[in-house]
Amino acid sequence: MADLLAEGVMEGFCAGEPWNTAAEARGVGVVVARAEQGAPDKVLGVRRDWAERQPEVLIALLRALIRAGAWADAPGNRPALAAILAERLALDAALIVAALEPVSFAAGAANRPTLEDGVRLLGEMARAGQIGPLDAAAVAAQVFRTDLFDRAAQGAIA
Repeated sequence: MADLLAEGVMEGFCAGEPWNTAAEARGVGVVVARAEQGAPDKVLGVRRDWAERQPEVLIALLRALIRAGAWADAPGNRPALAAILAERLALDAALIVAALEPVSFAAGAANRPTLEDGVRLLGEMARAGQIGPLDAAAVAAQVFRTDLFDRAAQGAIA
């Protein structure tokens, strides 16, 4: 992303860490807003029919994500996480460590879906014209399945 800004290919972007910090560190971009801590940034979504056909796989997937988040949150694992990301993203590991400093992957139920988050995200999608009128609370109750997350979380962290 920073390369594209530097080359004038694009004038700006909206992305999470470490891309915004990388652009700022290179002097080609300025962070104008950061996601508030605890606000949902990514969503894992699966089709209902798949979830109903593969409940064990879904729970295993959720459990793996919960464990990965706990691992990534552990301060002792941040250098290893930064090294993995640095290799895959072709960025400096020190930059990634700094960029991830304020990021919570699991602490405070950071990755647990809530109905409030669902209603807020659906409202934002409606305002952006991505979806039509709907009962956001009813839809959120159907798709933000806290029960599945909570089931996966039981025993996820030993």
